[in-house]
Amino acid sequence: MPQDARHRRESTKLALQAVGAVVLSMSVIIYGALNRDTDPRPERIQPKPADAAPRKPWAPGDGMASARALLDHARHLNAEGDPVSAALFALEVLERDPANPTAETVAVLEEARRTRREHLTLALHYAFVRKARFSPDGRLILTASSDRTARLWDARTGAPIREMTGHTGKVWDGAFSPDGRQIATAAFDGTVRLWDGAGGNQTHLLAGHRAEAAALAYAPDGRLLASAGYDGAVRLWNPGTGAALKVLEGHAGKVVSAEFDATGGRLLTASHDGTARIWDIAAGRATVTLVGHADAVLAAHFSPDGTRVVTASRDGTARLWNAATGSTSAVLKGHAGWVNAARFSPDGTRVVTASRDGRAMIWDAATGAALTTLAGHAAWVNDARFSPDGGRIATASSDWSVRLWRAETGALVDVMRGHWNAVVMVRFGADGRTVLSTGADGTARLWDAGLEPDTGGDTFENAAALADHLRGVLPRGLTISQRRRFALPLDVSRK
Repeated sequence: MPQDARHRRESTKLALQAVGAVVLSMSVIIYGALNRDTDPRPERIQPKPADAAPRKPWAPGDGMASARALLDHARHLNAEGDPVSAALFALEVLERDPANPTAETVAVLEEARRTRREHLTLALHYAFVRKARFSPDGRLILTASSDRTARLWDARTGAPIREMTGHTGKVWDGAFSPDGRQIATAAFDGTVRLWDGAGGNQTHLLAGHRAEAAALAYAPDGRLLASAGYDGAVRLWNPGTGAALKVLEGHAGKVVSAEFDATGGRLLTASHDGTARIWDIAAGRATVTLVGHADAVLAAHFSPDGTRVVTASRDGTARLWNAATGSTSAVLKGHAGWVNAARFSPDGTRVVTASRDGRAMIWDAATGAALTTLAGHAAWVNDARFSPDGGRIATASSDWSVRLWRAETGALVDVMRGHWNAVVMVRFGADGRTVLSTGADGTARLWDAGLEPDTGGDTFENAAALADHLRGVLPRGLTISQRRRFALPLDVSRK
């Protein structure tokens, strides 16, 4: 009998352990399902030095890095294309003994002032910023993030204007209407939301996609809004009323991009089913299907005159097409990895492509011949665009940098660093003077896109005046990881 009782106790214990294991496993599965869109929270950017709370005077032996180590790192950062961080480290050195600045400290600060291109850092998102756009008048910036929000910013000062909340999934795209009076956002919760373009208040919720909504496009006259989804459908909406108008069906895979032509009568879409399609809006059907890629089509764009299309694919090629007949006019072969992006120059004579092979390439849009290779990035090139005048190209890379190139020769103009994770998108301002970038670090950044940095004619009578100037114009502070690396004090007064 005692043995039977002991056996029953052990059996009960094993049964309870098994039930516990099942409950734990189910809890993990349920938690993962409920939080599949939640991204890990990256470190926050520290405030500008001018905004930071005063720190205690530094004293030797408190564990912080030496002035020599900080200056060596600052010189390295200047050479690597991150003069903002270089200036911030040099200011840390100057703060230790402001009355006796060394010539080397002043030289680092002056070089950072002369070469600085990073003018704004938009750093309130806490996850991947997928897209950013200027408003039509250039006064606002819209950012869309995996933190399930979109934000409006002042494009001149970088001041936050409005956080747009309501989506329950990653916000994957955002767009201003052509007149700037409305904003649309598309999210992985399957919805599109419409917002007031000035204040960011929600006006309409557009539901209908059966899976993630991934891309948006307004017609040139603003009377139609197209949304593309991972359910393979493209939906047309009345942006004034939020009414559903048409569903364009035919793709057999995720639809990842949408673009109207200049007339608004045709819509171009790209899909993971390996095709792109041109839709007649009035008829509500695809009139041309672009077939030829051997893998997913990641992007598709009309030429400026609407007669041609360029597509980018996971099969390692880009293709040029006749938009009327759907015939292939050229296959752009030369990359050794996915082609992430392909775009025409403003005059339609060239195409730039960006690839996972770490290169961008420039092609003749008439013949498909390779003209120039833009080599230098150390990781995937995720995006590439011509400037409005066609004279420059900006590229975004997973090596954490933005690069600026001369489009005619392929010569490198500058390497611009500041992001501390992959850079996924670049976009020139309408006047071509600025470049807007977004990254997996949860920030968007605005850069000077001139062939030479605009440093002005400022002169400073002493190191203190130069330091005060930099504290007033630097767009950010050191990151938490940078401070920890050199055992610098953390600003505990701000989150």
